[in-house]
Amino acid sequence: MKSIREILLIALLLPQSSLFAAEKDTNETEKYYPLDIGYTWIYKGKFLGQPVDKKITIEKKDGSYFVDNTGAMLKHDRDGLRDNKRYLIKTPIKKGNKWLSILSSQSTEHYEIVQTDIKAKFKNEIIKNCIKVRSTARIDASKDMVIEWIYAPDIGMLNLSSYILKNKKDWEPQGNIELVDFIKPEKK
Repeated sequence: MKSIREILLIALLLPQSSLFAAEKDTNETEKYYPLDIGYTWIYKGKFLGQPVDKKITIEKKDGSYFVDNTGAMLKHDRDGLRDNKRYLIKTPIKKGNKWLSILSSQSTEHYEIVQTDIKAKFKNEIIKNCIKVRSTARIDASKDMVIEWIYAPDIGMLNLSSYILKNKKDWEPQGNIELVDFIKPEKK
C-alpha cells in the first residue's frame, strides 16, 4: 500500500507533467503555423474559376488570439491550432488523427490528418515533413464539400484545395490557392 507521502507526491507531480505535455502539444502545432504580429502570407490561385490574390497579415493580438487583416482569429492551445469556431490542426500530429467540429445542428465538419511526410515546393526549395489536413462537410445526401490544406514547418499554410465530392467517388475541383510569399518581420 502506498503511503500518504507517496500519494501526495504523485498528486503534486501529476499536474506538472500535464503542463509539460500541454507545452509540447502547443509547440507541435506552432511548428506548422507560426503566429506573430507582422507575419504575412501572400496567396495566389483560382476559386470557382475566378483569380484569387490574397495578402494575410497578423495585425494584433486580442486576448490569446492573433487577429489578421481580414478579421480572422487564430490561436494555439494545448490541443492544437484553432480559429474562433474550430480546430484547424489538432494534436497529435500523426496520420489518421481525426476530430469533429460541430458548428450547428445542421453543420458538422470531419477533419483528418491524411499525410505527415509530404515534400512540397516553395520558392524553389523543397520543404520536408509537410502535413495534409482534410475537412469534409455534408452539403446534401449526395454531395460533400472537401477542403485540403498543406502546412509546412515554420511557414504555415502552403496550399488550399477545395472539391465537391459527388456520390463518394466523383471529385469536382472548386479551387486551388498557393502560397507565393511568406514574410516574417525582423526582430527588434
